[in-house]
Amino acid sequence: MSTASPSDSRTSWLIVGAVSLLPFSTLAYGAVHDLQATALWSLAVLLGGALIWRGEGGPAAAWWCWLVGLAALAVSMLGLVPVGPQGRALLQPGIAAMLDDNLALVGAEHHTLALLPRSAAAGLAAAAAALLLGLSALQIDARSLARAAAITAIGTCLLGIAQRVTGATSIFWISDVPSFMRTPFFGSLVNPNHTGILLAALLPLGIWLARQRGADRLLGTLGILAAVTGILMAGSRGAFISALCAGGLLLVLTGGRRGIYALLLVGGAVLVGMLVAGPQQAMWWISLRIIPEDHLQSLTSQRVGIWRDTLEIIAAAPLLGTGTGSFEDAYQIVKQLPHFSSVTHAHNEPIQALAEQGGIGGMLWISALSLPAGLTLRRCLSLEGTARWRAAALLSAVTALLVGSLFDFPLRIGALAALAAMLSGAQLAGGPPMSARRWRLTRLSAAGCGGLAMLLGLLALSQPDPEVQTEAAEALQDTDPAAAAAEYQRILSTAPLHHPALLRWGRLRWIDGDTDGAEAVFAATSAAYPTLPWPWLALAKLRGSLDDTDGALVAWRAMLSCNLPDNDDARKWIAAALAEGDDPAQAALAAVPERADRLQLVAKMLIQVRDDPESRAVAEDLYRRAVALEPRSRIAFAAALLKWDRPAEALAQVADFPPTQCAPARISAKALLALERHAEASRAFYQAIRLCPGDDTSLERGLLRVRLAKGEAEAIAEAEAMLKTGGDRHPLRRQIISGLAARLARHEIDARDLLPHLEYLLLAGVATVSEAEDYSSIAAGRPPEHLGDH
Repeated sequence: MSTASPSDSRTSWLIVGAVSLLPFSTLAYGAVHDLQATALWSLAVLLGGALIWRGEGGPAAAWWCWLVGLAALAVSMLGLVPVGPQGRALLQPGIAAMLDDNLALVGAEHHTLALLPRSAAAGLAAAAAALLLGLSALQIDARSLARAAAITAIGTCLLGIAQRVTGATSIFWISDVPSFMRTPFFGSLVNPNHTGILLAALLPLGIWLARQRGADRLLGTLGILAAVTGILMAGSRGAFISALCAGGLLLVLTGGRRGIYALLLVGGAVLVGMLVAGPQQAMWWISLRIIPEDHLQSLTSQRVGIWRDTLEIIAAAPLLGTGTGSFEDAYQIVKQLPHFSSVTHAHNEPIQALAEQGGIGGMLWISALSLPAGLTLRRCLSLEGTARWRAAALLSAVTALLVGSLFDFPLRIGALAALAAMLSGAQLAGGPPMSARRWRLTRLSAAGCGGLAMLLGLLALSQPDPEVQTEAAEALQDTDPAAAAAEYQRILSTAPLHHPALLRWGRLRWIDGDTDGAEAVFAATSAAYPTLPWPWLALAKLRGSLDDTDGALVAWRAMLSCNLPDNDDARKWIAAALAEGDDPAQAALAAVPERADRLQLVAKMLIQVRDDPESRAVAEDLYRRAVALEPRSRIAFAAALLKWDRPAEALAQVADFPPTQCAPARISAKALLALERHAEASRAFYQAIRLCPGDDTSLERGLLRVRLAKGEAEAIAEAEAMLKTGGDRHPLRRQIISGLAARLARHEIDARDLLPHLEYLLLAGVATVSEAEDYSSIAAGRPPEHLGDH
């Protein structure tokens, strides 16, 4: 029995260590946090570098893929080069002027092309380590990687099942991750989409391993069961599609003609179903099957809007981008989506790569990832048997990650990025070897790449975190405002778009009496993040304090065009805007943005502040503009028309709404009552009472008025009983008089039955002239002269 040499034994342990990075990084929340990410990529450099140095060679194809990866890294490194205004104008034309203005506030001129140098250094360190890990995978046999994949799938699934059974509210039960939950299943990754995509990528490796003999077959089978179970439990539409694409490719590459025919048959049926049902209905069906509790969201959700906005970042910095790790800050400049929360990723890896790295670097990184897959596909078609299955499994696993990267950001998750790197390198193993000279150059450049990764990592760790700096500066504001101001300036000299520091510095300057400086800072903040309401709010308050009413109203309009937290309740801000200046109506016209919800809310609140002809005219104009933007705004407009005693117009506004909706039914009933169309009003009130909540007493009162107007004896008795409960009931008493008048016209009662109610109004001093004359006539034994008026 032969034994491995010490050299082989050390290499074996290095391989075990390298493939163990997958399960360990998955357990460490996917290695997305700074500490875990640093550990992952440091180990990747050490283990990967050692494997490469001990390796005896690699395939020729790996040489060219390695060069493309190094070229991508080199171009991305240009983001750390400081440039002045001229360089920014050339390389970042869409944002150069704004960056110049922000840097000028703190007396700086030069800044790196990367908007956040600390994030850029950390991201480039991870990229260099991933390149090294991918190259080291040439020395790792695919079966070892498949075993690690199966173990990861099994562990992730078992953890997810345990979380589901125990009702865990966080990963590992006692951790504070995640701080929110969309579904009960997460595994060890915060986002269920990433858990699902990870398992979708592991599934083909489990299938290949299950074709082996002995313990590998059992491990692979368990890995398959775990991956499928986990994908279904994760509740991720993207993971489901990624798994289908990976499985379909594996079937085509290994199933021969039968596999191709089967895939064409299933794919054709799906395509026909989508064409018949329509894409939107198909997406709804997929959502309903995968996430029943969340089926109202489409498969793309708000992603299309994010992608559209990201294209503006690419246009703003087309050559070299805005720098690695800069997406969140760059996106805030162009963000158009109305939701309040920030956007940290493009949910599309190729688009985000082009935004951060520019056209040159982005295409190189895309090529570095897709070139090994293309070469593997080409080679797989000429392979047979076990070799074909191996290549097909690796390629299918990469395909799951690539498909997932089109609508999510799996490569921003440390564990999935490490998997992608190892899969890329493992795909290239085999084939004609490269020359000894090229292998020496590869090893030397790999050593340099590892050293660069460590250097960049140390650079990132040495740079202070703007978030931490801002909190520290804020703590100084009360005791040492000068030191706090200086700290804010230091933060902004390296992170010129960091809006928390900008806002706090602006407020500090305002408190210090430097209103011009404060306004400049607030204006810079609003330019850096135009959809964030707080810079506009600060500008509005500052300008208002300086009696600049017109400028304040411009800022209020911008502020109210943004979405707000707390369910977007804008009432207190609208009240503050209407108080700007002396004329609420003119303030409303100047401050309200062209948003249907804001237009109708401002119109409603304007009438509450001042209900005069001018305000009503302005409010009506605002309501009509809201209706033009959002037809459902007609309900609010109709309610206002009812209050303005214009029931016919109110009825017309809600005439086209379905008769099964509460609000239109309520308005219709009340409008019909005001128009004295009592028979229709009676039916409408009964319909509204069925549709609307039981605590809406206005409908019961409205129905009583209809019955009183029709002269129903039972209704009159109910109303008279209500009078005995006390309170100001003059309107109700007049409605009783109207009902009695209707009965008198039908000769069902004597005119003297009206006297007690008319007398009450006279004694209370609220009787009208016609009511007083009717009282006199009835008391004198004559018929009332104004019977039709009641």
